[in-house]
Amino acid sequence: MLDRHTTSPSYTNFIRGCQTVKLQFNVPNMACGSCAKAITKAIQSVDQKASVEADPKTKQVAIETDTSESAIRDAIKNAGYAVA
Repeated sequence: MLDRHTTSPSYTNFIRGCQTVKLQFNVPNMACGSCAKAITKAIQSVDQKASVEADPKTKQVAIETDTSESAIRDAIKNAGYAVA
């Protein structure tokens, strides 16, 4: 039985009905630091608590989020970036 006073992230996610997922995308047209910032801002507009690491050198974006993969993909695309 779960202790209702537990405050661990996994318990909190259980109560909220969500689960943190790790996603990684290739964003071929991310060319610079400004692009990385724009992508980070777009992702955090749909999940303020998302952890985002965008690297223009490798064209990779790593995300930890409670939001669906499709919502994250849409946020990146709506910011003007392709997701491969």
